[in-house]
Amino acid sequence: MTLKEHRYLPYELAIVAIAALLIIAYLNPPESTREKVPRATIGDTVVVWYIGRFEDGSVFDTNMFEVNDDDVMWPKSPGYQKKPDDEIKPLKFVVGSGNLLRDFELAVIGLKKGDRTTVTIPPERGYGLSDESLIVTADLRQSVPLYEHMSLDEFNDTYGHTYDRSLDRPPLNITFPHHIYGWNVTLIAIADDFEVTLFNAPEIGALDVFPWNTTVLDIESGANGTILVEHHPQVGDRLDGVYEETDPFGMDLGEGKSTGTVTDVGVDTFTIDYNREVVGKTLIFEIEMILVERG
Repeated sequence: MTLKEHRYLPYELAIVAIAALLIIAYLNPPESTREKVPRATIGDTVVVWYIGRFEDGSVFDTNMFEVNDDDVMWPKSPGYQKKPDDEIKPLKFVVGSGNLLRDFELAVIGLKKGDRTTVTIPPERGYGLSDESLIVTADLRQSVPLYEHMSLDEFNDTYGHTYDRSLDRPPLNITFPHHIYGWNVTLIAIADDFEVTLFNAPEIGALDVFPWNTTVLDIESGANGTILVEHHPQVGDRLDGVYEETDPFGMDLGEGKSTGTVTDVGVDTFTIDYNREVVGKTLIFEIEMILVERG
C-alpha cells in the first residue's frame, strides 16, 4: 500500500460507517417518528369480522355478508340460521370483558388493524360437553295402538284441553288431529273413572308431519290392533320446535330444548340430539381485526 492510498483509508471507513448508521436509523426510527398502530390488549375495544366453523368445515356462525349468503363456497351446518342483512355487521367488544368465549377474546390480543388469526376452542372451553340425557334413540319402525287409553288429565295435557271431572266433560265422537302423527283421532268413550278411549284413524301411505319421509305401512284392526309406522330420516334433519317441550318420541325436553338434530341413522334405529348444536363440539374461529380503540 502506498502512502497516498493509506492517507485516504480513514475517509473511506468514515463514509462506510456513516452509511451504516443511516441504514440503521432508517430501519429503526425513533419512537416519536414511528407510525403508531395500536395492537389489541386487555381493556381495549375492538371490532372484528369472524367465521365460526366445526371440524368438518361447516359454518355455524358468521358476521360476514358473503359467507352468510353463499352456501356453495361456505357450506353451512344443519343448525345454521341465515341472518337478515340488517343483522350482518362487525362484532364490537371489549377484550377481557367476558361477554364472549374467553378463548375468542384472548385470540385478538396482539392484533392490529388488518391482522388475521385462527383460534381452535375445544368443547370444555367452548359451550361445554354434551348432555347425554338430551340424546334420544328411537326405532325406525314404530307401532302405535289403534285404540289409545289415557286419563282425563293426560288427555288434557296431550291435546291442550281443559275438561274436568264435573260439569265440563269432553263430548263423545269429537275428532281432532293426532298430537304426533297428525291423522284423525276420535274420542269414543269415557269410563266412570274418567279413562278416555281414543280411536286412531290413519290411512295407508305417506305422512307429512316430520322433516323426513314417514309412512304408514300397515293397520291391524281389532281391540288390540296396531298401526305400523316407518321413519326415513337422514343425518342433519332437524325437528325445529314443533313439539314445544316434548319431542314426538315421549322425551321431556324442558323449556327451550325443543329443537333436535338427527345425528345417526342405523339399521333399526336413529338418534336425535337435543343439545344445542355448538355443545360438545370443537369450534374453529377465523378472525380479522378491523379496529382497535385503546381502553
